[in-house]
Amino acid sequence: MAEKKIVVPDGMLKMARRAYPDPVFDPEGYFTRQIVEAALRWQSQYPPLPTEEQLRDIRRRPIGATWGDDESLRATLVEWMRHAYDAPQEPEVSENDICEIGAVLRDGGIRISNAEVGEILKASRERHSSSPGGYQPIKGTS
Repeated sequence: MAEKKIVVPDGMLKMARRAYPDPVFDPEGYFTRQIVEAALRWQSQYPPLPTEEQLRDIRRRPIGATWGDDESLRATLVEWMRHAYDAPQEPEVSENDICEIGAVLRDGGIRISNAEVGEILKASRERHSSSPGGYQPIKGTS
């Protein structure tokens, strides 16, 4: 079976070349195009699906008069694509929250400073942000 042809949009290729200009090893952009094409091929096989929460958020946005017309459907799809790869919002942890967490831990007999609590929260965020959260393959494709 022949491999599906993938169109690499010029704007996407331009941004990729701008992100990693390599006049020595890839002066014509051949490798950059291959990399972007491979990513688009993967995306076409495993498109990101919105979670129930993301669907509710998209539906709340004022994008059309009714949900039944083609223009509203088009606007909804465009809106989803704009946000499909947004990183999850990290909850803000205030200094007060860190102090409260530290107090609870100290009440439980754990000797820890507020600075250490902040470092633990930061490390936890970094670990979770590097995981492939949010990716949901279409059923039967993985």
